[in-house]
Amino acid sequence: MDQTSEKLSRTLWVGIGLLLVILAVSYVLSRVSSQRPQPGTPPVFGQVADFVMTNQNGQTVRLADLRGRVWVADIIFTRCAGPCPRMTRQMKLLQDALPTESRTRLVTLTTDPDFDSRQS
Repeated sequence: MDQTSEKLSRTLWVGIGLLLVILAVSYVLSRVSSQRPQPGTPPVFGQVADFVMTNQNGQTVRLADLRGRVWVADIIFTRCAGPCPRMTRQMKLLQDALPTESRTRLVTLTTDPDFDSRQS
């Protein structure tokens, strides 16, 4: 084999080797990226058990009513002098920041329903 053929053969094998390495790295990266949550997909921290509540208008609200929507919940009680007023202000700021056509639901739960649901 002459020197030119040998050089061409070596170049060809190096090229094939590089191609195989690139394909292997591409395959590994595609497998890793497909296992990660896609951008825009929120993480799931847990599941909410089915529930039935009564809202401030006396209407029944179920978990099924909130499925398929983004919803934000906080838990307060009206006689709370600690963090509850601040949490309520934060929920109001969030409500004001959401567009009027938003499907997002804000849910505030009370830990003192007997007192908080009494009519004044």
